[in-house]
Amino acid sequence: MIGSIKKLNEAIRHQQGIMSPESNGRGHGRLLRTIAANEGISGVELALKMDMAPPVISEKLAGLEENGMIYRERDQKDRRRTHIYLTNDGAMALARREFGQKRFEERIRECLSEEEQIVFCEMCERIMSGVRDMEKDPVYTDESLIDFYEQQKAHRLHEEKQIYRKPGRDKKSARK
Repeated sequence: MIGSIKKLNEAIRHQQGIMSPESNGRGHGRLLRTIAANEGISGVELALKMDMAPPVISEKLAGLEENGMIYRERDQKDRRRTHIYLTNDGAMALARREFGQKRFEERIRECLSEEEQIVFCEMCERIMSGVRDMEKDPVYTDESLIDFYEQQKAHRLHEEKQIYRKPGRDKKSARK
């Protein structure tokens, strides 16, 4: 089951990379959307809206600027402030990403009936709830990790004995 979830996640990430190759999977879609919705926003305001540290925003903006997705202009009245705008390439990348996302969602819906979609969403909610409950559970104590390690070690040793056991040996020892 976990393998299936991983495969689904990989397929989604791969598809997102196809939809927006210029973002290199670094979460630039949300950043571009925020800039598009707030043309001329300052870096500080953007950091607040994105709930990110200003140095992180600066690093992401530098990458977008290097790729031609945005440009920055100094404020004429307050030279300390910089305003951020999308370039035409940035607007096209955002449109391509949003179009691709919409098409991707349509394709996913086509794979499942309405009833299956409801069941799938319910299952995802139960799994997420279980994962959140794990975070509250103090199961990862040193003692529990040592026990787990010892169990795994014993299991590996048992498997190695099974591999190296000669055929027919158990039959002879059973006769004695």
